Amino acid sequence: MNDGVVEAYSAVYSRDLLRRIDQFEVEKRLEIEEALRLKDPLKASCVAGDPDLDWKCLTCQHWAKCSGRRMSFRIDFPQPLIAGRAYEGAVLREALLAGEHGCNVKLHRNQAGEITAVEASGDEVKLVPLRRIAEDVKVRIGGK
Repeated sequence: MNDGVVEAYSAVYSRDLLRRIDQFEVEKRLEIEEALRLKDPLKASCVAGDPDLDWKCLTCQHWAKCSGRRMSFRIDFPQPLIAGRAYEGAVLREALLAGEHGCNVKLHRNQAGEITAVEASGDEVKLVPLRRIAEDVKVRIGGK
């Protein structure tokens, strides 16, 4: 492996940084335990809705404990999502993934073809990423 060359480094962290890392890990563990207890994946902010971690919700070993609960939602945007903007791309990506996971997703568009709302129904866990991104986009473009 690596032609027999191995490199090792020593990293030194301050006590304050180590305490903050420990505190972060405890907080996230408690969030996950609360999500499992309530069977509500939205309580685990460190997994659900994080673009780098959403896949964990769908592949989690505890998925069956949250899975099965059906939900539906509609999120109207205060202004249309314009083609070519990152917001529209993020919503389209999550809508496609939710559809691939068996959820019913409808994107409402105006006459110009811009997305004005997202409507979805299906397994709550599978809809977490779409719901989170749609809510986040709504807030970012001026909604409450």
